[in-house]
Amino acid sequence: MAVFFQGQEPVQVLRAIFFGFSLDTPSPLLAILEGGGVFSMLKASFVVFAACALAGILEGIRVFSGIKQHLLNMRLNQHKRYGLTTFISTLTAAFGCSQSIAVVMTDEIMRDCYKKEENYQFALDIENSCILTSALIPWNIAALICTTTLNVSMYGFVPYAFYLYVFPILYFLYSWYKEARMIKAVHSFKRVG
Repeated sequence: MAVFFQGQEPVQVLRAIFFGFSLDTPSPLLAILEGGGVFSMLKASFVVFAACALAGILEGIRVFSGIKQHLLNMRLNQHKRYGLTTFISTLTAAFGCSQSIAVVMTDEIMRDCYKKEENYQFALDIENSCILTSALIPWNIAALICTTTLNVSMYGFVPYAFYLYVFPILYFLYSWYKEARMIKAVHSFKRVG
């Protein structure tokens, strides 16, 4: 589009693709439009490549088999299961360096802890843990791409990303409260009956 509609030279377009875009004249849009390019994303691309390779290797050699068996022997209620899902998803997000890898690994480890009819709850628990906590880990792609693009500190954004850590905590407390109310209702029903 730049070549056909804006009259840009193909060499300039290729240079912008690989090295990033820059304006020749001063403009108030300079800070917004300048930067980018394929080379600026090499570090993030390498992390994605390594994470995908690692997840495939771990799944192929069945690293998670022992962990899954141990989890199946535990008696987990809803809030404990969510807490465990959050813990495992945070570990896999740190280890896998990618949200998508963390989702795949967490699903592989925790899938058998949820019954077939709880697929919706399992998806909700992964969303409320894995998707959010991944962005708190500085070397995870969810955080790395944002901090690289915005040119901010790898750790400096964490205090401002309160949604990413407050929501999982509130969801855990809500599931605990909901379960406590259900247990109380069952006990009062037994007393009446």
